[in-house]
Amino acid sequence: MMKRFGLISFTCFLLACNLSFAQERPAIHIPDVLGYKTLTADLHTHTVFSDGHVWPPIRIEEAYREGIDIIAITDHVESTNLFRLKSVFGDDLEVDREGGFFPDRNRPFEIANEVALRRDVFALNGVEISRTMPPGHHNAIFLTDANKVNTPHPQWKEAFQAAREQGAFLFWNHPASYHYPETTTLWWEEHDWLYENDMMHGIEVVNGRNYNAVAHQWALDKNLAILGNTDVHAPIGMTFALHEGEKRTMTLIFAKERSLDGIREALFAGRTMAFYQDKLIGHRNFLDAIFHNSIIVESVKRTENGFQVIINNPTDVPFELSRADGNNLSLTFFDTKLLPAGKQTTIRIYTDNPATFNQVDLNVIVDNLIMAPGLGLPVTLSFIPE
Repeated sequence: MMKRFGLISFTCFLLACNLSFAQERPAIHIPDVLGYKTLTADLHTHTVFSDGHVWPPIRIEEAYREGIDIIAITDHVESTNLFRLKSVFGDDLEVDREGGFFPDRNRPFEIANEVALRRDVFALNGVEISRTMPPGHHNAIFLTDANKVNTPHPQWKEAFQAAREQGAFLFWNHPASYHYPETTTLWWEEHDWLYENDMMHGIEVVNGRNYNAVAHQWALDKNLAILGNTDVHAPIGMTFALHEGEKRTMTLIFAKERSLDGIREALFAGRTMAFYQDKLIGHRNFLDAIFHNSIIVESVKRTENGFQVIINNPTDVPFELSRADGNNLSLTFFDTKLLPAGKQTTIRIYTDNPATFNQVDLNVIVDNLIMAPGLGLPVTLSFIPE
């Protein structure tokens, strides 16, 4: 009993320390676009039920206080902190299987979901299928029984098949191989088998703070959902500098409705985007919609030698602009410009004859809205003088 009380007390202490910076649930300000609701998700997290350092409800509390809509609990299905868990729960944690005992892989989700239902956070039941490369580590979410995915290590195909039979959404985690330098990302014949048999629906283009350009191109070429997740093991505040305004890596999901069915449908349809370190990685139509639904032109005034434009960006996404080709040569304006998140910005445009312009068009690249590796979003800023 003392061990149980001690671990629970320590868990509460960690929660209080990690989350004391925010007592009310904030909102993440990213607009709804193209008729869809923009939901925020972290689809790759760990708890003490595998190699994580926190109790499952803490993942929900963290999400609640960051304004995250969706958390997938995805502990490694093959390994558990059995001795640590037994010190708390004893045999209550275990179920019989083929004459032996093993922890119920659904328990971390069940424990987390009790809090999620009260916090208006969607908890997803999942596991990380963690095999050597190939095929590597993959997440299966929307499981109904995670235990069925826990197959013997050589039987990796059976694990994926068991997940798919439950209607799981499956995606490849941190695809850089553990057996090669991290800069090397290889697609093996095992991945062909998964892809061809409808057992790879997405890929982590961003894991933690690490962007993988090869995985990004695969997502585009193979029509895989573009995902960004934390793969968090420690308390989130020890992994990301939340107290300094940093946001965790996350996936934006564009859903028809804010529901589990809406989330599932959007993921399988590939309506996703990765958000990390003030960058958005996604398809052009959604990136373009995010940008144009984020900025508000407050005023466009003529001056003696040009125009003064005030732009408001009320979102949590800054926009890094650079001049593109094809602009009117009589206009002089910035080479680069930042539209900071949550602030107004003044843009000055110079020309010899401002009175002759009924509309001013600037061709720019939004460098931190990434359509493909090394390719920012081209947009035209159009201003009509007052």
